[in-house]
Amino acid sequence: WNIEWFGSPAQDPSNDVLQAANVKTIVNNINADVYGFAEVVDTTLFRNTVLPAGYNVIFSSFGSYADNKQDPDYPLAQKLAFMYRTDLIKPIRTFGVLEDTYNPAIASTSVDGTPYKNWSSGRFPFAMEAEVTINGKKETVTFIEIHAKANTGTPAEQIDSYNRRKGGNLQLKNWIDANLAGKKVIILGDFNDVLNPDKTIAPMPAGTGTSYADFTLDAANYFPITLPLSLAGKQSTAGFNTVIDNVIITKSLNLNYIQGTAEVLDAVKNLVTNYSSTTTDHYPIKTRYLFGNGAPTLAAITDQSACFTPTNKTIELTGISAGPETMQTTTLTITSDNANLFDVLTVAANGADKGIITYRFKNNVSGLANITVTVTDNGGTDYDGTNIMTRTFKLTELPAATATISGTAAICYNGISPILTFTGTKGTAPYTFTYNVNGGASRTVTTSGTNASVTITAPTNVSGAFAYNLVNVSDVNCGQAQTGLATITVNP
Repeated sequence: WNIEWFGSPAQDPSNDVLQAANVKTIVNNINADVYGFAEVVDTTLFRNTVLPAGYNVIFSSFGSYADNKQDPDYPLAQKLAFMYRTDLIKPIRTFGVLEDTYNPAIASTSVDGTPYKNWSSGRFPFAMEAEVTINGKKETVTFIEIHAKANTGTPAEQIDSYNRRKGGNLQLKNWIDANLAGKKVIILGDFNDVLNPDKTIAPMPAGTGTSYADFTLDAANYFPITLPLSLAGKQSTAGFNTVIDNVIITKSLNLNYIQGTAEVLDAVKNLVTNYSSTTTDHYPIKTRYLFGNGAPTLAAITDQSACFTPTNKTIELTGISAGPETMQTTTLTITSDNANLFDVLTVAANGADKGIITYRFKNNVSGLANITVTVTDNGGTDYDGTNIMTRTFKLTELPAATATISGTAAICYNGISPILTFTGTKGTAPYTFTYNVNGGASRTVTTSGTNASVTITAPTNVSGAFAYNLVNVSDVNCGQAQTGLATITVNP
């Protein structure tokens, strides 16, 4: 909203106190979340009179012929400003776009064709990068308020203004393309031109389109959402019978734009007396946006490994929610890129914010599977919403160790003790072997280090047949039952 020389002691509207009161009345009626203002002169009057409770305001530190706040021209210069709800808008930084191309000590940075010259001798686009929260969802949006070169003076001067606007807008677009590609960006303000493809308010040859053509012709990336207002015959000022206060948004933000909500708020003129002479000759332009469904949540799942067991195993899931929309419901699904590894693989909710994976490996199979768990909420994907969250982890079935026993022998009573050898395979040493003799109590023997085999000696001081039965083997990961037999016969 251009609030025409707001608070200027030298320019109309002449009654600054009345102007401030009227702007306050209209602001309180509009009740927007964020405002972009042009032509703010008296920042103290604005802050003390207009600023509502729950809002903050940031003014540009530059203006035409005013390089910074210390410049003697700054107090009477037209400033740009953002006023915003502090509960919804959290500024990250504010800056003048292209301001860094200008150095007052270097004359070449202010000649014709430079951003300084094109943007009304230093009234650079004013940017506010902010974290914006709508319905609990947070997004980063860059607001760029502009007050482009006005159409004043002789026809030749107005043509020069057109060319400066066009050059400045190409410089702005190039900067956005280089620095904010794919981001949510809104360009708003007093464009001092229509957005029509075949029309401009400057005295150019018939059929000449807008000075913002570099934006409007890039239809894949920029959306002139106030163009329909001009095409419909609306007007955004009391003096021009068309729309020169406009909004252009990037492709990413267009996903959030509520189509058709761009509106000239010309009815505000009825809220005060003699609007165009006491308040401003511009009407506010309103556009509306929604942030779609916030993404559901699911805590990270650590990689897991296990051996085959005949019973099911489980993995607990935590941190499950629908995201910021707490009243939504969620469902869980699970997939694997190696289904042949499993006899059972399911997922189910297990309380308010938890879930449980149940799985059982196939026997005598080993390998790795990438498991993906997906949380889906019922919020949909409209307005750039996100309704899924996925987590992927690795689940490995470790190879089950196997074992053999060897050393069957016949020996004379009190002869040299025969050697029995236990050997582990398919696992990771050390191996532990469980065996018994003639079905008696279980005994164990373990290999050392990385050795896969270990030996024992059989006594020969008792005659008879002695069955050494292998019943189990385990390695560093797991174990399983085994069968194996070596018989020592001690002859009398």
